[in-house]
Amino acid sequence: MARVAVPVALLLLGCASAPAPVPPHPECPDALGALNDFFVAWNDSDAGARTGALDRCCVAAARFVDPTGSTEGTAALAPSITAFRVRYPQATVEFGTPEQHHCAMRVRWTTVLEPGARPLRGVDFVDLDPQGRFTRVVSFDDPPGSR
Repeated sequence: MARVAVPVALLLLGCASAPAPVPPHPECPDALGALNDFFVAWNDSDAGARTGALDRCCVAAARFVDPTGSTEGTAALAPSITAFRVRYPQATVEFGTPEQHHCAMRVRWTTVLEPGARPLRGVDFVDLDPQGRFTRVVSFDDPPGSR
């Protein structure tokens, strides 16, 4: 009988020290609509339309980070986009097909500053709130000459 008790005791100890199950990841709705509004925010020539689009796709305190710095909140991003549109009035910003899981999204982008200019490319990583709105966008530029 002692032989049976030792393996059972080891089995019980092994079960007692097993890691707790991982809680499920939050699920967010499809954020394609939010991405479409972000597209409008970067491409529309009307400042009011851009601000409205940002209000729909982002939480007010959303953080935007790129290689040149960071912007805190949509109230700060809207004038930054306006300055971009003034400097490059013919610029187009396009987004590729996004991938999304666990309230996060990744999407490639292409920006052409003026007709005939070499495109700039990169990727955005986006954190989403439970309603599918952007809470943080971290943007990376592709290295020069790639793609």
